[in-house]
Amino acid sequence: MQLPRLREWRERRGQTQQELADDVGVARDSISKWETGHRGAYPSTARKLAASLDIAVEDLTTYPKSQAPQLEWVLSVSDADMLRLRLRDVPTEELRIWIKALAGNQRHRTIEDLRTHTDMREAVAKSLVMLRATIIRGELLSREDEDPKNYLPDLKRHLDALDIDSQT
Repeated sequence: MQLPRLREWRERRGQTQQELADDVGVARDSISKWETGHRGAYPSTARKLAASLDIAVEDLTTYPKSQAPQLEWVLSVSDADMLRLRLRDVPTEELRIWIKALAGNQRHRTIEDLRTHTDMREAVAKSLVMLRATIIRGELLSREDEDPKNYLPDLKRHLDALDIDSQT
């Protein structure tokens, strides 16, 4: 069970990872891995964590609608694992809007384009945008939604150039 809000609630309560770990009877390293999303907790452990923090388990696992990630956050987050984790709380229709905004009119750059491009910062920024679009695509596919590459030709070119689908 993923606990994307564990850190938020622990910090609200003014506890360190070690204090929470001691209270629940786990290693501090486990708290760290749950907070970063590198490992999920057993439901029984999630209940202990929630009890220790005096909240419901759902408070650790979901975001209120008003706190769901926004497109600006998607563009600013640097941790791909955190992005994947937070996208689970975003409605499918919102993801469709985001992927169109990110990949709807991007021109994919090949490795050769990147080598000869004079403004490397622009090229890298566009590549990072397409990476985020690719992560959103993965979330949409996990929901059995239509593959965005079917209606976004620039995303299709990007994925084809990277040979993404043949690697999965």
